[in-house]
Amino acid sequence: MGASRRTGSFLGIPSFDPPVSPTVLFNPWAYLFGPLYFLVQGMWRKGLSLALLWILCQVPSLFSEHIPLQQALIEEYAVPYLLLMALSALFTLLFCMGQQLASTISAALFGVLLAGSHAFINPLSLGNFSAFVWLNAGLLWTALGRVFLFSLLGKNLLMLAVTVGTGIVLYLLNFPLTLAMNELPSLAFPIFCGMMGSYDLYRAKCLKQKFWW
Repeated sequence: MGASRRTGSFLGIPSFDPPVSPTVLFNPWAYLFGPLYFLVQGMWRKGLSLALLWILCQVPSLFSEHIPLQQALIEEYAVPYLLLMALSALFTLLFCMGQQLASTISAALFGVLLAGSHAFINPLSLGNFSAFVWLNAGLLWTALGRVFLFSLLGKNLLMLAVTVGTGIVLYLLNFPLTLAMNELPSLAFPIFCGMMGSYDLYRAKCLKQKFWW
């Protein structure tokens, strides 16, 4: 980071010349813990502003028409749902850290568990697809959305094409699209935290800067 010159930023995510790999900038602890990471590291202004932003990001998702059905199905399919949620989060985290093989394995395990669980549980029908698939489709779309955003911000054209292509194929196969537009802010929030964490820690500890954003 010290060998590159910062040339600007986009919503807090820095750009450098020569370019710095987004996997180098990505901070998994900031991704996982968001505002809490910044507060623990002593970046109070950034942590408080992110905490407020996190609250604002949650407000639109509260008005999702799917929430009552999702809550009922989570109770019905608690064990496989939680396992699939963990694999979805692990896939995104490993991908952003540059662990391509490990992220591919976690994605494959997600697919195997989704298909295997669907074969052995009560397949409640929601019309064109089962309730189990409908419930867990949100986990898949969230993971794809975060990988797409990370690839977009990191200017990884190959992965952009892969994620867009995968999304189109799933849509054409009538895979349920359970991710509403009002849920996009909460989807993007962890990625922005992760991509700001390392550089902001450098700003705070090495440059001694105090900043809101």
